[in-house]
Amino acid sequence: MNNNRNEMMDWLLSLRNAVEGDFASLALRGGDGRLYRWTYTSGSVSGRCEAMSFRIGQGIGGQTLRIGRMVIWNPDTPETVRLRRECPLMQAEGLYSAVTTPIEIHGQFQGVLAVGARKERTFSQFEADRMKSASEWLSRCGLTVN
Repeated sequence: MNNNRNEMMDWLLSLRNAVEGDFASLALRGGDGRLYRWTYTSGSVSGRCEAMSFRIGQGIGGQTLRIGRMVIWNPDTPETVRLRRECPLMQAEGLYSAVTTPIEIHGQFQGVLAVGARKERTFSQFEADRMKSASEWLSRCGLTVN
C-alpha cells in the first residue's frame, strides 16, 4: 500500500468497521527511532491523537511494543483500568477497551495498530484475529512516513 493519507484513512475506517470499534489508529516510528507517533486516526473525537507520541513502555502503544505481540485490553482487567487513567490516547478518546498489535518490518517494530471502544466491551477472538491479519498485511507493505 502506498500510504497516501486518504487511502490510509479509508483503510482504518474499514478496519474499524470490521472489528466494530469506535476508534482506530496507526502509530509509526519517527526518524530518531525512539518515538512513535499516532500518525493516522479514524473515529477520533478529540482531534488530539495525531499530535501524541510515545516511547516503548508508555501507554497502550508502548506497552504493546514492550510485550512484542497483540494485546487485548479488556475493560475489567487491572492493567486496562490503570492505563485508562495514565494513557493519553485512552483518555483523549474515552476508550474503555482496545486491541493493539505491533507492526514489524525486517525484524524491527515500526509501528502499532490500535482499535478501541468507547463503551465497556470485550473484543472477541474473531475481532482479534482480524487485527492480527491487518497488522501482518501492514508489515508486508513496508510502511514509511510520508
